[in-house]
Amino acid sequence: MQGYVSVAISEAYDPTTSENVVSYQDYAVNILVFDYVRKNEGDSTERNTLVQTGDKQVYVQPPQKTDIGIPLPHLSPNRDFLKVGDKIYKIVTVKQYNPSMSSEGCVVYELYVRE
Repeated sequence: MQGYVSVAISEAYDPTTSENVVSYQDYAVNILVFDYVRKNEGDSTERNTLVQTGDKQVYVQPPQKTDIGIPLPHLSPNRDFLKVGDKIYKIVTVKQYNPSMSSEGCVVYELYVRE
């Protein structure tokens, strides 16, 4: 399945509205989406860590694995988004599987997302 990861690329303060304006860049990625069954990282008492109806577990193939030269920037939880069809999910946590520990060695990202 294909989806889009929306990554915040810049942020600027707008004094007329007293708000930060964030610009996002979309990256096409291959994904696998599953219902999220449980949170197993030991922080179930912290805010936004309890599983809610509609939460998803998503495996994301980095774009450089299919389109050489297009690296996916750093994903930021609670700031970046995942778009699947007409649904938009906030990224709650990011886990990177990177056996080589190099900047382009990530094999897959595991995301916990919420509508």
